[in-house]
Amino acid sequence: MRLMTAIFAFLWCSSLGFGFEPKALDQLIGTGKCAGCDLSGADLSGMNLQLADLGKANLNDANLRGIKLSKANLESATLKGAKLKQAFLGGANLTDADLSDADLEETQFFKATLKGANLRGANIYHTEFQQADLTDVYWFDGSLCLEGSWGECKR
Repeated sequence: MRLMTAIFAFLWCSSLGFGFEPKALDQLIGTGKCAGCDLSGADLSGMNLQLADLGKANLNDANLRGIKLSKANLESATLKGAKLKQAFLGGANLTDADLSDADLEETQFFKATLKGANLRGANIYHTEFQQADLTDVYWFDGSLCLEGSWGECKR
């Protein structure tokens, strides 16, 4: 009876969508492509995923500390509460990405495109946005960056 209860509880929790899909992680590692995948809560810290396609992926609460995502596609991806401390996203496409409440401390967005991204509530302590396109970005304090915001948020 206990075994049946445990199996039922596992299946019920799995159907609620807690955590990421292990096959999605395997796909990302194997092909570098995982557009639309659920990787919420996954530990991808320190991985080298340059040129990866993670467009529309769910990376909420994922551990991405020290990850290398140079020239990666993260367009319309959700990274709410993700831990990106010391990550490198040089040249990455984060157009319309949701980075609200993310830890971006010491993260580098050199020449990245963040057009229309949401950074409300994000920790941007020592974050570098050198030559990054910040047009129409909702800044960490909720203000909107104006057209022509390159490397800094012009309000």
